[in-house]
Amino acid sequence: MPTASDELRAKMRERFGGIDIIGPQGHLLAQGYTIDHGFITLPSPIHRVTDSEGDCIDFLCDEWDYAFPLGHIA
Repeated sequence: MPTASDELRAKMRERFGGIDIIGPQGHLLAQGYTIDHGFITLPSPIHRVTDSEGDCIDFLCDEWDYAFPLGHIA
């Protein structure tokens, strides 16, 4: 069930033009992330998540039930 905040939805709308998985997922993939069956994996163990990446991760997890290992955010 979608639970992303209105603020986060607005950021995605502004950044990608809509509320879907294509923009946020594409942004993460372009940064080297892997996404397999809804599980998001960092590009490398020492990768530092940027604000825009964090917004995309939060949106995909909150709105689309993706999963991300929270202990990996520095």
